[in-house]
Amino acid sequence: MLNALMLPEMAEQPFSDDSYVFEPMFEGHRLILKKQGVETRLWTRQKVECTRQYPELHTLGIKGDVVLDGEVCYFHPESGEMDAAWIKRRLQLHNKKSIATSSRHRPVTYMVWDILFYNGRDLRNLPLLKRRSILESVLESEESVIRIVPQLDGCGDELWKEVQERSMKGMIAKRKTSVYTPRHSKEWLQVLNEQYGQYDVDVAANG
Repeated sequence: MLNALMLPEMAEQPFSDDSYVFEPMFEGHRLILKKQGVETRLWTRQKVECTRQYPELHTLGIKGDVVLDGEVCYFHPESGEMDAAWIKRRLQLHNKKSIATSSRHRPVTYMVWDILFYNGRDLRNLPLLKRRSILESVLESEESVIRIVPQLDGCGDELWKEVQERSMKGMIAKRKTSVYTPRHSKEWLQVLNEQYGQYDVDVAANG
């Protein structure tokens, strides 16, 4: 497990800049996934292991050994809306039968935005866009339970309009050249939607 994760600083307002990519924020909790051989283990941002809570994430189509960073979410199958309250309940389940039932009938989705290690190689000092390229090559195919977070190149104002129209939590601006530093960094900037009725499982943005 990592000692610390990269966290964004706050931005006062949305912006567009060709030096950045922009990602929507998702409602759930930060999740670190480590796959080594046939074994997969999961941790929250607070370093609490939650492998048993999400059995649907144990057998993903991932090439090689990896450590991934992202957000675990639940999307309603009909509306597509995210339900952070359900993720909170899932995280608190401890009964094996209840967990198995939930994973079958209301499976979560792991929204991945970064790859930190690949086949034993530390990728954190690579620029963001290079890590993104490796991430896209590692996922054999996007499944319903694992997806790569979408990005817009330079067009923060365009994404912000969608964030407001869909009453989403906010967006993250990430400098294209940013390396993964295990602390708060101004290389990543979060813009929160003040109109969003926030129900956070994990108070940090994009995690």
